[in-house]
Parts: sequence; structure tokens; C-alpha cells
Amino acid sequence: MTLISDIIRWFYEKGACSLYIDPNTGGVIFQVLAAVLLAGSGILLFFSRSIREGIAKIRRRFRKDEDKEE
Repeated sequence: MTLISDIIRWFYEKGACSLYIDPNTGGVIFQVLAAVLLAGSGILLFFSRSIREGIAKIRRRFRKDEDKEE
């Protein structure tokens, strides 16, 4: 959140806040965010088995460590 506030503060200090922003900018931002979210969910779906196996390995490793301590 501080990155966003730093960017806004930088634009404000430079006087760039008075620049014109096209009304269609919101639509373009929405399209980009939708594409990023869809790509991210596709990647998660594609690699879901690998992710599950990796998490299972880590959990097994922690269980082995706990068994050794007891």
C-alpha cells in the first residue's frame, strides 16, 4: 500500500495530477486486470498438481522433524 501512496505523492509533487485522463482509461485498466487474473488462475490450474505435491512434501518433512523431536 505504501508503494501506491508513494506513487500518488510523487505525481502530486510533480504537478502531474492536473493532467487529463481519458474516460476510457478505467475500461483499459479493467481489461488488463481481468487478463492478469485469468492468466494467473490458468497458471494455478495448470500447475495445481505440482503445487499440491510440493506442499505435501513440505508437510511430510515437517512431520518427520516433529517425530524426531519427540
